[in-house]
Amino acid sequence: MRVAGQSFNIAYWGREYIIDIYYKLCQALNKESEPIFGPERSGDIKHSNADISKARELLGYEPEWSFERGIKAAIEWYRENLY
Repeated sequence: MRVAGQSFNIAYWGREYIIDIYYKLCQALNKESEPIFGPERSGDIKHSNADISKARELLGYEPEWSFERGIKAAIEWYRENLY
């Protein structure tokens, strides 16, 4: 099957909550910080989950890294290459 021009969700398969991402980033950056929450806005997306079934079926995609592992590797790369 041709896949050129199609869109695919590429993710780890699972839900990551924004607050968890925030704290994982703080931990990976060795920062202690508490978020400041503003009021809800019209149109905010409260729940979202990437469906990677199409990528699995058509591309043979299987995620190997979790968000946490990936963000730690990315931060390490930036520290080594941009400082």
